[in-house]
Amino acid sequence: MNRILAAVFAAVLAPLGAVGPWLALGVLSLVTAVVMLLVFRLVSNQAGIRRAKARVVGQLLAIRLFKDDPWMTVRGLGGALRENLGYLRHALFPLLVMMVPVGLILVHLDPWFARTPLQPGAVTRVAVVVAPGADRSLPAVELHPSDTGAYRVETPPLRIPSLGEIDWRVRVEGAGSSELRFSVDGKTFAKELVAGTGMPRVNAVRSRGLLGALLYPGEPTLEGAPAIREVVVDYPAREFTVLGLSMPWWLAFFLLTLVLAFLLKKPLRVEA
Repeated sequence: MNRILAAVFAAVLAPLGAVGPWLALGVLSLVTAVVMLLVFRLVSNQAGIRRAKARVVGQLLAIRLFKDDPWMTVRGLGGALRENLGYLRHALFPLLVMMVPVGLILVHLDPWFARTPLQPGAVTRVAVVVAPGADRSLPAVELHPSDTGAYRVETPPLRIPSLGEIDWRVRVEGAGSSELRFSVDGKTFAKELVAGTGMPRVNAVRSRGLLGALLYPGEPTLEGAPAIREVVVDYPAREFTVLGLSMPWWLAFFLLTLVLAFLLKKPLRVEA
């Protein structure tokens, strides 16, 4: 299912990349807001939420009407708190239901929005991290030169036993997608290297196992080299600026989605 979702997101986001990250993020936030509102309406007790909100308003009005009576004010505050808890009880289940699709959306959007591709001529760090329980003296991993001239390995491997990590400095020579080719214990594996402009899918990590498949769905999991846990490429972070404030993509996505959901809940007749 993860591969199917990755293919779906690629089919949707590849064309959107041409319009720029902000507009692409806006379109996705709009779709997400509509879908989440419809799901919320479907799985929530809309009548119960409507009644709970009306009771909260009633308690607040009582506080306003009897503001000169301390005892009524205290009772009104207690009643408002009680009715708020009732509202949360109605809203909690649909929010829990939505956590799963929202989590999947974030995981699959991250390779498209979190990082920018490397520029030709740029230098980056490539790291191989050994698996837990592997020899901490580190296996003899080799990073092979590029057959196509897409990259150049500028340093011998830097072995860091305390981190269980082997690092190289790699210089990007051309634009496009290429493969970093490794070998260890007679087995080979690869990691995608993305360079150029625009908004391609940029996978910083290739990992192994079920967790690796869930968190890093852009590439197949590492299965051919048991001693290796993951391969990491350092890419520049993509940041979004709102009112002069720089923020990560996921925060901009959440803010846009929340604003759009607030604007759309009345037209879609959703009590939330």
